[in-house]
This record gives sequence, structure tokens and C-alpha cells, in this order.
Amino acid sequence: MKPRLARLLFALACALALGAGARLAGAPDQVPRSMRPRPPGALSGKTVFLSPGHGFYHHETLGWITQRGSSNGLVEDFLTAELCCQHLAAYLENAGADVWTVRERCFSTVEVIVDDGDPGHAETGAWTSTSSGGHAGDGRYAAGAATETAVATFTPDIPSSGLYPLYLRYNAGANRSDAALVRVRHAGGVTALRINQERHGSTWRYAGTFWWRRGTSQSVEVSNLASGVNLGQVVIADAVRVGGGIGSEPPTGGGPSSGRRRADEGCVYWARYQGAPASVYDPTTSGDGTDDVTCRPLYAEHEVEDGEDAVYISVHSNGGGGTGTETYMYLDGTPPGSEALRGLVQAEIVGDLRADWDPAWADRGVKAANFGELRALSTMPGVLTEIGFHDRAEDAAAEREPRWRRIVARAIYHAVA
Repeated sequence: MKPRLARLLFALACALALGAGARLAGAPDQVPRSMRPRPPGALSGKTVFLSPGHGFYHHETLGWITQRGSSNGLVEDFLTAELCCQHLAAYLENAGADVWTVRERCFSTVEVIVDDGDPGHAETGAWTSTSSGGHAGDGRYAAGAATETAVATFTPDIPSSGLYPLYLRYNAGANRSDAALVRVRHAGGVTALRINQERHGSTWRYAGTFWWRRGTSQSVEVSNLASGVNLGQVVIADAVRVGGGIGSEPPTGGGPSSGRRRADEGCVYWARYQGAPASVYDPTTSGDGTDDVTCRPLYAEHEVEDGEDAVYISVHSNGGGGTGTETYMYLDGTPPGSEALRGLVQAEIVGDLRADWDPAWADRGVKAANFGELRALSTMPGVLTEIGFHDRAEDAAAEREPRWRRIVARAIYHAVA
């Protein structure tokens, strides 16, 4: 098969993946893809950690600043976040992957949290308080049963309509259900999710993005309906979170929080908000800007579970007077698999850009470096790709184009798949 034809066929498969997903019962055909259940696909059972480079951090003398400045109308801190969270995550999730971002993925300032002790929480059936580990105190649990006998309902009061992510909070454990039933009643209908509560506990667990109407007409239900091995296992109903919000974590050295969109902040503040220990978000004594570099892989390693099939993709934009794309692994190629992933990411980005954007797009090749973001990985293959040069006018003009960013995101998805 000719390379060009093969690439076109692969692009068609990607388009199908992007549009995949079962139709919601009772929902109209025009329901956005992001409101549909995650479909099975080539990446089902796989986990991908996405690291958009940089973000706002607190400098001891300059205050809250971006880690990279403005160049040719671009700030790398925002460019990489948009590419990863708005484009790349969608490709990966619609192929079945479980995607984690090392920065908040939602660019809205809307944030609504409903805890099990709040007025927006209601219960039917038998629920018992957990002894510890809950959000803002304890949580609630019920035993799984073949007939639904207990439902915990969380009703957020949404201040303005929009597409917002849903996060769930629970403390994980071996006696938890690995398929807890969660029903999301949103503007497009009802989406039923199955959440493995044996892992990824005591953090805000991303569950999907849905369209939420202003007000209190929607809800999230945690049910004790179970079958098979989950009969008798418990389900946890602790708290739900909708939206992205405004940064609330203060600098490590003290002082006011940023007051900016949480999605614009660096990983050190997201990791702390997510409940990671100080060894993750404050590994050095050199300040938040230095800590942010190693916080990204350390946070991914903190969240990944034993036996989870995961990879780590870091996306940056270069600033050194060159042009084109280059992709890095750590010096000795560890963790295993990083060298193969590096080659795939580089080949797919350059190949897709040459096929669909500029036949002369520069291939700067595959490289190895002692980057802290790669050095701190220990269990999963990881690479860092520099997608272009924002300090070169021609590269920056491409990076500013949404279609170019989507091509790059699709290419990285190709490599992971």
C-alpha cells in the first residue's frame, strides 16, 4: 500500500474514532460527542497521561507569571494546554483510553462541588458513613445488591450553561466495586458510567464531559445496583465536582493564590489540589517554577496504579531559533518502551504535517536529553515532543492555526494507538 493511501485510511479510522460512541437512549442525534459514553476501541484498558508544558506559577519577586513569555502572538503555556486538553484528549478518549492531564483540563471558571454533607445531596436506602478518607470529612457507602436498593443523588447548582467535566470523589479499596454504577442526568439525557472504585481514590477522578444547563435540573446518581463479583462489595458516594474553576492553591512559600483559571496554572498547584503529597508538588527547595518540571511526571507516577498499562506524553513548543519538530526520550531510554514511543511520535507528527499542512515541514529527528520531566519517570514509557518553534514567525503562524494543532494532536494519537 502506498504511504499516502495508508495515511489517508488511517486518518479515516481516526475520524471514525472521533465520532464513535453509542447514542444515548432518548437523546437527539445532534448530542455532542463529548456527551456520549466512552466507546470501546483500540485503546480500551490503556491509560495516557498528558503533560501540557508550563503554566502560571508564583515567582518570589515577580509574582504570578507564565513560565514562558509571549512570542509571535503565542504563549507556550496556553498553546500546549489547548492542544492537549481540547484536541488530543478527545482523540484518545474516543478510542477508549483513560486520559489523565497533569493540569486542569477545563478552561471555564465555573466550578461546583457537592459533598455528601451538602444540601444538594440526598439518599434513598441504606447508606453508612465511612470512617475516614472522604472529601471534607467522611463519605458514604452502601453494599452492592442485585436489585437497586440504595441511591445517592448529588444535584449541582450550575451558574451558567456549558460543557463541563464531571469529577467523582471516593476513597478506593479492595472491598470496593470495580464497576460502580453512576448515572449522569445532564442536558442531553442520561449517561450510565461504570467506575472502578478499587483504584484511583482520594482524588478528583475525571468521569467525562457533559453539557450542563444552568440551574438544578441535572444530577449525578451513585447506585448500589451490582452483579457478579460486585455483589456485596461496597460503592462509595462521597462528592462530585463539575467544571474547572479558579486556582485556589497558594504558592508553596506562602502568599495569595493566583485568582486565575485553574487550567492556566502549572502542575504543582493541580497536584496539590488533587491531594498529592508534598514529595510530588514540592520536591525541591528551589521554588514552584523549578518544582513544576518534575512535578508533572511525579504526579503521573503518583496517580498510576500497579499493573496499569500507561504511557506519558509531554507536549511543548520550542524557543531556540530553529524550525520544525523534534522528540526526546531520557538519556538511556528508560523507562522501557520510551525509545519506540519517541520514534512513533516523531514520525507521525512530521508525516502528518507534511501530508496535510506543509510538504517541507522540518524533521529535526529523535533525540535524548537529561530533561527533568523525563528523568523523573519510573514505571511508564515517556517522551517529550517539541512540536514547533514559537519564536520563529513561520512556525508560530502554523501553531496559531486550530487546524494545525488538530493535525498534531491526531498524529500523537496515531503514535499512541
